[in-house]
Amino acid sequence: MNTSKQNQKKWIGTGIRWLIGIFILYLVFKNIDFNQFKLSIAKSNPWLIILGLGHAPILILIAATRWRFLMNQYFKADLSVNFVLNHYWKGLALGFFTPASLGLDAYRIVIMGTRLGEYGANTAIIVVEKLMALITCMSIIVVLYPIVPIKLTPELGKVFYLAYILLFASIVLIFGIIIVLRNKMLSLLLEKFEKYVARILSKISDKIKMGAELKTTKFSFRALAEPLANPRIAIVIVLSFGIQLVSAIKSQVFFCALGYNIPFIVNLFAAPMIYFIFILPVSFGSLGIREGVYILLYGLFGVPIEVALIVSFLNLSGMLLNSLIGGIIMLVSNHSGTVAA
Repeated sequence: MNTSKQNQKKWIGTGIRWLIGIFILYLVFKNIDFNQFKLSIAKSNPWLIILGLGHAPILILIAATRWRFLMNQYFKADLSVNFVLNHYWKGLALGFFTPASLGLDAYRIVIMGTRLGEYGANTAIIVVEKLMALITCMSIIVVLYPIVPIKLTPELGKVFYLAYILLFASIVLIFGIIIVLRNKMLSLLLEKFEKYVARILSKISDKIKMGAELKTTKFSFRALAEPLANPRIAIVIVLSFGIQLVSAIKSQVFFCALGYNIPFIVNLFAAPMIYFIFILPVSFGSLGIREGVYILLYGLFGVPIEVALIVSFLNLSGMLLNSLIGGIIMLVSNHSGTVAA
């Protein structure tokens, strides 16, 4: 009965996400001028569009490099760029239709947990990756918000001020972790907490009959948090900024392809905003959400609905290109064997 109810809730949740996306798409297409939409496409420069799409694989190269760097920090294992890059692209292909890129993250945790062990550490790597991305994106928004040519209502202004709160909270969290790791008394309390967690895991193991597998799992907050106290974590922030910078350049090229003049600072400001809205688990592959966000966000800078919608589709094409590359890698791997580290 419980399994039946869980499956029912899962299907209901899936249906709601699809409906949300479809409904937003309906509202979008209901309000656009199709003649202007077709004219903008007809006037576009195909070579610049191809150039913009060429930036999509660069984003994956940077993201995979960030992931590899964090794994090397945690496991001291020198994984090859080829191995990490191939699995990142595979995860993209497998997780494209999952909300908030959860499929990609789950694939990375499983594949590296199987290879390196320590599923908890691999999960922590993803969490740290998201935290550094949060700090980077919020920093960009905080710095650029006072200087971008934007007109906001008081309600929208509150949304942007949330960036200040998130940035402050993230920095406080990191400094708190560093203090705990460097303070002897707090470290002793942390060790006691770890032992408490270990006892809970042992009890859970007995109840669900997992034997020694869960009991022998070593749980250490210190091991998971130590890399955050390492100055080399700044490299992750630099790589995270690189992702946002390349995303902004890609959108700038697409606007140029459509013959629409927009300041680069607008795209650099919009990139982190779009990133965080898309990681919300609302729809599959950001269906509908993507188009609505591009129209609303770029509309704040006076961009016509039709132009914003086309740029949204072009960026979606970049995502599909990366998923296609991942699919090709999966097919090739199935024929030639697993890519070695």
